[in-house]
Amino acid sequence: MARTSRVRLIALSIGGNDLGFGRIIGDCAYDWYFKRLCWKKQAPVVEHQLPGVKVKVTAVVDDIRATMRAAGYADGDYRLVLQSYPSPIPGGESFRLDQNDSDRMFKDGCPFNDRDADWAAYTLVPRIGDMVKAVAGARGTDYLDLRDALAGHEVCALGTEQVGQGGPDPREHEWFRFLDHVNTQGTLDESMHPNAHGQRAMAACLGLVGAAAPGRYACTQDWFGDGDPSMMRIRPAG
Repeated sequence: MARTSRVRLIALSIGGNDLGFGRIIGDCAYDWYFKRLCWKKQAPVVEHQLPGVKVKVTAVVDDIRATMRAAGYADGDYRLVLQSYPSPIPGGESFRLDQNDSDRMFKDGCPFNDRDADWAAYTLVPRIGDMVKAVAGARGTDYLDLRDALAGHEVCALGTEQVGQGGPDPREHEWFRFLDHVNTQGTLDESMHPNAHGQRAMAACLGLVGAAAPGRYACTQDWFGDGDPSMMRIRPAG
């Protein structure tokens, strides 16, 4: 493909699966049911695994560069953008329902204790993003920080509702798929991933980066967009 088409930008979202993000989510959901906290046992596991994941991400970047060189591209002939991840759940203070309400699972699809949610949103997702950013810096690629891009539209976020409950307006909806144990919105593996609204927002972020000069950027919702996923803005990432 690179030999027959002019490649101008490659976007790479990587690291979460290598770290076992889905397994962590599942474990925390299981612990909610038994009224246990999962972050205390998961946090040291994550810290132990992050260096190895960083090595893997670096290797993938190097493989992409080697593949493109073999196809006749110099490194400066295209943009390689490493993306971080948005948090699928808010901090514990921003859930619609109390953590002891069974509907947090059976209605809202977010069976997580508040303290576990705090760790996931404020520690785990930023740690993954910082690791990806470090690889981008070491390998001279662009970086797109998405950790706050979908803020306010996470699963179970206060002030939002699940898609399909209140009409087509994305400003009122979650931008992630909830934890679905009966596959009403796709397979279980698709749970806690951006839905169509979330994908529109991230696509808008990437489009802004593609139109900007090479560099490191953070993407958030535009203040004047009023929750429209197509209205995003970027700023230099610190």
